[in-house]
Amino acid sequence: MKKYVFSFAASEFVNFRWIEFKSLAEMEQLSYSVSESKDDWLRPFVVIEMENDDSVLSIIKRSVLIKSAFHLWCDAATLSELIEQHQINILLEYTPKNLGKNTVSSGGHLCRLLYGRLIGGSIRRIMMNDYRLSERAHLGNTTMNVTLAAIMANVGLCRKSSFVWDPFIGTGSTVIAASVWGSFGGGSDIDYSVLHGIGMSPKAGQEKRCGETLRSNYEQYKLESRYLDVMVADIVSLRKFLRIPHGGLFDAIITDPPYGFRERSCKVSDQPVERKPTLVTKHRLAEIMGNMHIGDENRNGNKDEVDGESLVLVPHDLPHFPHKEVYPVNKIYKDLMELAADLLYPNGRLVFWVPVLRSEFIGVKSLPHHLNFRLLAACEQTLNTRTSRYLVVMVKLDTNQQLNVSSNENDDLIFPAVYAK
Repeated sequence: MKKYVFSFAASEFVNFRWIEFKSLAEMEQLSYSVSESKDDWLRPFVVIEMENDDSVLSIIKRSVLIKSAFHLWCDAATLSELIEQHQINILLEYTPKNLGKNTVSSGGHLCRLLYGRLIGGSIRRIMMNDYRLSERAHLGNTTMNVTLAAIMANVGLCRKSSFVWDPFIGTGSTVIAASVWGSFGGGSDIDYSVLHGIGMSPKAGQEKRCGETLRSNYEQYKLESRYLDVMVADIVSLRKFLRIPHGGLFDAIITDPPYGFRERSCKVSDQPVERKPTLVTKHRLAEIMGNMHIGDENRNGNKDEVDGESLVLVPHDLPHFPHKEVYPVNKIYKDLMELAADLLYPNGRLVFWVPVLRSEFIGVKSLPHHLNFRLLAACEQTLNTRTSRYLVVMVKLDTNQQLNVSSNENDDLIFPAVYAK
């Protein structure tokens, strides 16, 4: 095993680093050894032992939090100790010459010196530029940040030919990130207008949506072959529409449920609502019925034009839209995990966000849990001084396994939001 130095973005989502690296190593079936403590993952540089350069390249080619990686030659606390180490010949061979005087002064304290050979850089900048939201065809008010969507795809083990579903798909930022790496993406949502691109556009200077759908995003990025489809449904009724084989249907479920902050949380009501008969104009009735010709028949069976403003009594709401009701947040997560237990293959990943009040969060006990799932990590993103949201990563257990809830109660799985040291 050789030592390598991974250089991370200085202060960007520092508490997501460990679970992203661990997930990518598992996906590529790589062996590694980490001597660093949990707090050391908050620093810009982390030393990890891996087998060879190819193993390192397979990690950084997908990571959106790693900037670059180096083969570590020397590690010391001071420059004099670094020079005295046994790699002195290598250091002298690569010593820069004729660089002039060092005019840079630093008031900080030197913690550690790392010297090595550059292995390669990651694609994080390319990913952020090629898929930036400002140039995306279909957007919404709560479209997921490109970096966070890519992190969700990485920790969800989304890879080539895997099937990924988002039951709160919205504009589909999560499944697009998964499809970039070869996954087939699809999802469902209760909002008909968002899925079909109806209504006002959130883009500045554009009033009506014009062909803005999730499919148009896939076409924009030339990912049409990896587009499954979308369904208008809530997570309770979704199981009625999908034929779920025994053992599961999807490799991963990655989603961002509505919390009720910017997007209201609702579902189709279990009980139908009886509506009173209403009066509408014949023009309006014609629009509802699909622009059918409305008129009175004469003796010859032909229709005569009538006053389109005259009122007609209709016995119920046309067309029929299912009645929606308020969906409590705690019920959302209960139904989500029940759905995931049916839809996911064994060892499939469930990745979702959970909002919390920072003053009331008490660790793992505050997070949703299920007997068929084991918690892998929960990483905090601070929203403001009072509220945060946690990215929860879970794995589905085999059908013959059941998890004791107490075995999930390990606060080492919680990564609170802190700044890099």
